[in-house]
Amino acid sequence: MHIPEQRFGKPKFPTLLPTTSLADLANKDCWFGMHQLHIDPEFMSLDVKEWATNAAFKKSEVNVCAMNVVNDCAERGVKLTSDFVAVARKEQHLQNVLQAVEHDRSQQPNLRRCKRKENKPPTTLIRGASAYQGGGLPLGY
Repeated sequence: MHIPEQRFGKPKFPTLLPTTSLADLANKDCWFGMHQLHIDPEFMSLDVKEWATNAAFKKSEVNVCAMNVVNDCAERGVKLTSDFVAVARKEQHLQNVLQAVEHDRSQQPNLRRCKRKENKPPTTLIRGASAYQGGGLPLGY
């Protein structure tokens, strides 16, 4: 079985018809994901009925089942809701609060990151006699 070279970029999605089968959707764009998941493609040339007894399929199945999957977008939504549900009196009010908070957060920079940057000492140290002004601190302090 020929495995195409790795390609990066936006995938081209196929046109789905009522007659489209799963085999029609497996093309060269699938190989990168399979490579990243350490899936041995040997079993793909076999009939689907034979996959359960194939060693390559079993090993690949173990790799895929061991992955932890996180829906980060959903978890952020749950956290946002739990943070502001106490201030809302009605469902519509909660929705308005959530929309306002989401909009405000999208307009503001990450404040935690900004505070960390302010508290950090300068990363560039100036050395040598010319770096000092009248015996005081180095420039930038």
